[in-house]
Amino acid sequence: MRRLVLVHGINNQGRSEQETIDTWLDALAHAVTPADLAMIRKAEIVAPYYGDVLAEETNRKSQAGAQPVAQGLAETSTTAPDEAEFYAQALEDFAPAAGVTEADIRAAAGVAGPVEQGLPHDRRLLALLRALETISPLKGAVVLRLLPQAFVYLNRATATKAVDDIVKPTLADENAVVVAHSLGTVVTFKLLREAAAPQVPFYLTLGSPLAVRAVQNAVGPAFERPGCADSWLNALDPDDAVTIGRALNAANFGDGVENLDDIENGSDDPHDIRMYLRDTRVADAIVRAMSA
Repeated sequence: MRRLVLVHGINNQGRSEQETIDTWLDALAHAVTPADLAMIRKAEIVAPYYGDVLAEETNRKSQAGAQPVAQGLAETSTTAPDEAEFYAQALEDFAPAAGVTEADIRAAAGVAGPVEQGLPHDRRLLALLRALETISPLKGAVVLRLLPQAFVYLNRATATKAVDDIVKPTLADENAVVVAHSLGTVVTFKLLREAAAPQVPFYLTLGSPLAVRAVQNAVGPAFERPGCADSWLNALDPDDAVTIGRALNAANFGDGVENLDDIENGSDDPHDIRMYLRDTRVADAIVRAMSA
């Protein structure tokens, strides 16, 4: 029987592996038959839990804070240049996806013309943050919770190793069906791309930020389906700001990924893993992979 690996995303500190499993399976229960859910529950299910480790590393290594705001960045003169640059690159993608226009950015900066960059605390970065907080507070809050943990995982070697050491052993099974959400898609993509990764019959990513240029710059090429993955399905809600509304296709990422880019997760929190798992197409894909 196949093994099911569930890899969580951002801001899961204070939780546990069992809580992740229970939450994800409870969501699946809304979209699959009782028989299919019973079949899945009979399998070995693991959910490598790195939430506390990454939160602790972020608290130590992110100089902008666990959830940066414009005022905080303006007052924090010690923010590392590479961290400020990561935010600047990411927000250039995130802001338009959240409905922030150039006019909004100029208004936030209090200027009539273009707002130029100039790291580490450039006027445009602060204007992007202010506009995001004003124009789309909900999407802005999700994005600003993602950035510090994503930056620290991708750019601080001790954090990268700490998280990878937790997740990597759970992928060392040729019968593993891998389902990842949010930052978990970045972690698993990077690990599955390694030459030593075993064969994975099905890889499912939900609410992935892998189309964000700042993330791609940090992860580095190649951007394509890992050779160890027999198939890769990526699902996104176009209103999920973390995905910036971009499918993982040849134009935005690379080849070999099938996309469901019309998921409807509602307006409360389009990034919510529970809503992704309630989509019948996503749930059916998991059932098919686990029963193969």
